[in-house]
Amino acid sequence: MVEATEKRGVVGELVLHLQRIFRHVLPGLLVLGVARAGQPRWFDRVQWGEPWHLATLGVVALVLGNAWYVLHRYTVEQALDLVMFVWHRRALRGYRDWLVPHLRNGQHPTKQLDREYLNLRSAHATLLFIMAEATVLFSWAPQQHSLLQRHPRLAIAVALLAAIAALFQWWILDRLDCDIVGTSPTRQTGEKSK
Repeated sequence: MVEATEKRGVVGELVLHLQRIFRHVLPGLLVLGVARAGQPRWFDRVQWGEPWHLATLGVVALVLGNAWYVLHRYTVEQALDLVMFVWHRRALRGYRDWLVPHLRNGQHPTKQLDREYLNLRSAHATLLFIMAEATVLFSWAPQQHSLLQRHPRLAIAVALLAAIAALFQWWILDRLDCDIVGTSPTRQTGEKSK
């Protein structure tokens, strides 16, 4: 562990831990916050000063956030990845043949520090996607007198802004990922792009 810390440095270690927070903690807290803004009666029984209630909400946030994160990552982002591949190649054929070497090349130890930065940036983009998705979901039929029911335009603006920012960041990440790994979907064999 000391060796890894010396190689990464303080900033590298901080980025690694922030990445874990963005992936494992913040999505659930965000979903619970948006749920409370749209469905406040769901939280009527929560005693905010009671440590066990807060601990229970923490566990719910952790489980819900991880489940939402994984569901989003392997549906929405995988579909976007496939769309980008088809857009570059003008064909669906060969996606798996390109993806396997791309993933394998990304695990090379010399690329690890670059991958950590990319993973943190990816976690930020995914959090933006989750913000948009949760806002849309809990704005669909908000309870009376809830924040989302009183301010529907604000909810739509937040969801749209988060979705646009997430898509823009995802597009940038797609290019960065191919540059760091050294593969491009425009090549038939997954070779380094020019």
